[in-house]
Amino acid sequence: MNKETVQNILPSSAEASSRLIDFLLEGSDSSTLILSSEGSILGVNSVAQDLFGYPEDKFLKLDIFEIVLPEFQEKIRSELDNTSKRTENNFTITCLTAGEEEIPVAVSAKRVKGTNGQEGQFVLRVQGSVAEPRTHQLTKCEHSLLQSTKAISRLLIRENDMESLLDEAAKQLYEINGYRDVSIALLDEQKGEIQPIGYRGDCSPHNWSVTPKGKGKNAPEEPLKTLIDEGRIKVIEGAGFCSACNRFKHQNPSKCILVPMKVKEKVVGFIQIIRSKFSRVEKEERQLLREIADDLAYARTKFQLERRLRESEKLLSDIFHSIQDGISLLNKEFEIVRANQWYQERYSEQTPLKGKTCYKVYHDRESICPNCPTRRTFKTGKVSRAIHEYPPDGDPNEWHELFAFPIKDETGEVEGVVKHVRNITNRKKAEQKLRKNKERLKERKQKLETLYSKLKGARERERKRISRLLHDELGQSISAAILNLSLLESSLGSSSNSEDTLQAKIEETQEILDETDDRIKQLAADLRPKMLDELGLVPAIRSYIDRFNDRHEVDIKLKASEFSPRLEREIETVIYRVTQEALANIAKHSGAERARVAIGRDEGKINLIVEDDGKGFDPEKIHGPESGHLGLTSMRERLDSLDGNFQIGSDSDSGTRIEASIPHKGE
Repeated sequence: MNKETVQNILPSSAEASSRLIDFLLEGSDSSTLILSSEGSILGVNSVAQDLFGYPEDKFLKLDIFEIVLPEFQEKIRSELDNTSKRTENNFTITCLTAGEEEIPVAVSAKRVKGTNGQEGQFVLRVQGSVAEPRTHQLTKCEHSLLQSTKAISRLLIRENDMESLLDEAAKQLYEINGYRDVSIALLDEQKGEIQPIGYRGDCSPHNWSVTPKGKGKNAPEEPLKTLIDEGRIKVIEGAGFCSACNRFKHQNPSKCILVPMKVKEKVVGFIQIIRSKFSRVEKEERQLLREIADDLAYARTKFQLERRLRESEKLLSDIFHSIQDGISLLNKEFEIVRANQWYQERYSEQTPLKGKTCYKVYHDRESICPNCPTRRTFKTGKVSRAIHEYPPDGDPNEWHELFAFPIKDETGEVEGVVKHVRNITNRKKAEQKLRKNKERLKERKQKLETLYSKLKGARERERKRISRLLHDELGQSISAAILNLSLLESSLGSSSNSEDTLQAKIEETQEILDETDDRIKQLAADLRPKMLDELGLVPAIRSYIDRFNDRHEVDIKLKASEFSPRLEREIETVIYRVTQEALANIAKHSGAERARVAIGRDEGKINLIVEDDGKGFDPEKIHGPESGHLGLTSMRERLDSLDGNFQIGSDSDSGTRIEASIPHKGE
């Protein structure tokens, strides 16, 4: 700082000021600062810059309170506020360097006049030279504190929870000579509370419900707020934070030392020590307390991380064991490192599974399984898949889908495999059922195609039969009737034909027409019985049996009761046609003398039984349209259309028995 600058700052008219300017510029060996009445630094010499470690430009941006420890700031403030005092005042304070080193200094301060002649415009403060470093002899208190530091370091390793650690740490500090009260508290920002954990002393602890940021009705008083905001050790003369009162209160003669516990420059708690006011807090004591606070802050972080790790491990373990598939971890020797609950329960007879090979436990083998997905994953480093059948030999009744997921180290080498096993038995059975259904549908389609072909042939044969009937029988009868009518017409004018001859011709013609009428009615009834539509199932079958008995030498008995209300038209038609086809087969093939037809209702079904005493046959040879037995196939297909059931039994000694049933929900 040059002479012109100082002269602009200091009053040139005052003789004292002039001598002071000369003193600054001639190179005093003391650190010298010039302050405003508010404490701003207006000037500084090179000795002060060297002492505090600040260059001049940064020094001039500070005020005196930023380089003086908090416990000495009141002394500085009283000097600045005392405007009437003109004499030089000497005292000792502790300052803080740019490197946060605490240095004790001797200070002399004097007020000077400003350029306008008013008192108190500027204050010139000269800091005396710092004494040469001395070898500090540990006091009894510091020696005990050093031992406590070592003991607390051992506690960090031994204790398993934070509360026990802080309680033991408070006990260690309380045993130090001169410490009357020790509290160790943690800051809970979420709840807005300071919670005392470790405590030794005269007062019982309570929750210190204060807002860390210093807001709200429970805001901490200034010393605690400063500690939280600035994070530096604070020494308070004659006061301490009382947990019972939730405030700082006068405790004289005493000295309160507040030591912040910091993690990454953030205050997470503090140590409060109440000790004798008359003993000086040396630099070494501060350093030891700071180390203890740092260790405890580290321990808090360590316990928090360990708790979170335990919670994460428990969560992952719960998820691991709750999975309803098999999950296991295998090493390079195919040994089980860990297996979840699914494996534990499935292979409970072989527990514990850890350390055993997967192929021995899971497959009872002495060597690695062929097509092993785990081995492929170890070789390729990729996910592998396989499907295993149980039992492996014979018809399997259980299937498992296996996935092997690689676990790689930092170099990319596979160091383990996660084996995932899923029971896919239901899926496999569904696939098998679907495959069988497809095959059945294919066979059914082939049968339907064959049946359709047979039905086409049957329809053509039926057409031929009806055509032949119309031509050979009905046509001939009609031709004979026409011929007789022609003869009668020609005979009417002739006297040669007697009346008896004419009458015979008329009667013959009448018989021909009656037979033709019967044949037409029979044909119509065969194609669609009118009685089935008008009267129902049982009367129609009874009528058909009566006509059947007239045409064939078989004695057929009917056992049936009327259905009230009537059955659905589709059911009546199917029962009628099946009965008709069964009786036609009896007439064509059985040679039976007697037969029985029974129709009834039982347990939600309409049942039909047709049996005879004729010659039987082998039922195994007549299944399917390809057998040529179109009648039986037609009966089966008609019943299938209504979800009905068809069974046939036959024996050479006892005849044939046909049983048919159709589901029906009516009463």
